[in-house]
Amino acid sequence: MNVLEEPLLSDEEMAKILGIAPTTPAQWRYYGKGPRYVKYGRFVGYRPSDIRDYVNQHVVEPSRRNAAA
Repeated sequence: MNVLEEPLLSDEEMAKILGIAPTTPAQWRYYGKGPRYVKYGRFVGYRPSDIRDYVNQHVVEPSRRNAAA
């Protein structure tokens, strides 16, 4: 997919989508965590598909033991 086929979202927009603090995306980048991002110069942007992929990678299926609680 061409990067220009999707709008690039800012840290604040991405944080709002995920329900996290606006400062968290910068911390994630520093520690090498979080969704993939696009960076050129000082600009950092997130593709919606990369945010979706990140969320899908963190889906947890409940185990039987946890489901009974």
